[in-house]
Amino acid sequence: MTKTINGDIYSDVITRANDNVMPSSPRGGFVPEFIVIHHMATTSFEGGMATWYGGGTSANYAISDTEIVGCIGENYAAWHAGGTGAYDIPNIPNINARSIGIEHVNSTGAPSWQVSDATIRNSAKLVADICKRYNIPITRDRIKRHGEITKTQCCGGLDIDRLVKYAQEIANGKQSNGNSEKPMPKKKKGEFMILFKEADGKVYWLIGNKYTYVSNPTDLGKIQKLMDKAGYDTWIHTDSRQIEYLKRLAQKV
Repeated sequence: MTKTINGDIYSDVITRANDNVMPSSPRGGFVPEFIVIHHMATTSFEGGMATWYGGGTSANYAISDTEIVGCIGENYAAWHAGGTGAYDIPNIPNINARSIGIEHVNSTGAPSWQVSDATIRNSAKLVADICKRYNIPITRDRIKRHGEITKTQCCGGLDIDRLVKYAQEIANGKQSNGNSEKPMPKKKKGEFMILFKEADGKVYWLIGNKYTYVSNPTDLGKIQKLMDKAGYDTWIHTDSRQIEYLKRLAQKV
């Protein structure tokens, strides 16, 4: 999905648009076929974008740990991979018109120019969305480092293979959030399990409006684990008044 802001078309995953004037050109009938990955060569996100104001370069998007900023609408070609002329000529003709350029703020300075995992994951959301809308394969031959197109060391220490992997996971319905643990099951709204113990030591368990005696107390822990895994909220009651109230509401089975 997209959103239009002052005539500029952006992915709807952006957190905001940067309304400063930056250089761009019409696409001239081309549609995006590539995504070109850059680094800002600075740890200052706002400072990195500021270098494009009224200058000779720009990007369609800028990414940090927490932001995806639209800078040049996708309906325009940002000036991000056109080379410097002379001996620095792009090896893909009309690359600016045929691509979307994404800049990433650095988490460290020179010489490593690293880009954080959080920024890469944030970028992957945008990459997956762009590829889906333009039918661009999420592969390394379509998602390129700037340095694979012109003579530059850009995109620094950014791990582009990890970026592509994260974007593929998102496209395949796997939310990549850096946590290898399985997500907790959602609680089943309005359904719950209650355990209660009477004075004689007998333990009962109640689900919905029915309760039953647990013949083997050692099964209690197993029951709790099973119900928690199934997503039921669990309460344990030992107060006699609460127990009598619950028994009046429930049906013994």
